[in-house]
Amino acid sequence: MDRQRGFDRYSLEEDIRKYPEVVTCQVHGDEGKGISKVDVLLREGTRPDEFENLLKELLAGTYGLSLPPSSLHIESNAIPAEIARNGSSRGSNGAKRPKISNIVFIANSTNGEAQVTLDIDKREGTGQASGHLTSQQRLRLIAEATLLAVEDLADREHQFTVESISEVTLLDQPIVVVLVHCFEPVNKVLSGSCPVADDGSIDHAVVRATLAAINRVTTKILALPSGSKQKP
Repeated sequence: MDRQRGFDRYSLEEDIRKYPEVVTCQVHGDEGKGISKVDVLLREGTRPDEFENLLKELLAGTYGLSLPPSSLHIESNAIPAEIARNGSSRGSNGAKRPKISNIVFIANSTNGEAQVTLDIDKREGTGQASGHLTSQQRLRLIAEATLLAVEDLADREHQFTVESISEVTLLDQPIVVVLVHCFEPVNKVLSGSCPVADDGSIDHAVVRATLAAINRVTTKILALPSGSKQKP
């Protein structure tokens, strides 16, 4: 493997960010050992596999580098890498992902309520979350309602909880970042992000970021035996 010693990772990051498809990127490594990993977050609608070819050309042509695929981490907020490689809107096991059907947020001076409806294969799942209203709490309530909608589709309870959610700005681009604790089928914290589109609302970005966080476990959750909700 060819790793350039004495490389300027900041120049490489700047060159990668020149591509209009890129939201942000980060190059990992040090000047004594070379590059260990390149993380790239792409804008909506960009196929990770196609951008990977552009990145390899940049690395080889400008920096004389040839990194293995395992060192290139490229994600798109709208098209997960495994979906883009398969050229379909299904998961890696052939299962479809939930789509946004409706987002409603109702608020008064002190409290807010979020309602998110998702659909998959003509089935709908709805989640509702309410609480004290602040700008940060609004994002959390929408994320919680999204997770509850996924649980409703799966007919299961207590699969997820929102650990953290915030809106950050990278390269003048507002981005929603969310951390979700998934309890089953994996007990770990998952992360997702989505840029706020110029012509879109932050509410949609929150839902997409939340779904992106649980993307790899969604089909497993939906495949688990249903009917585990506690009935009144």
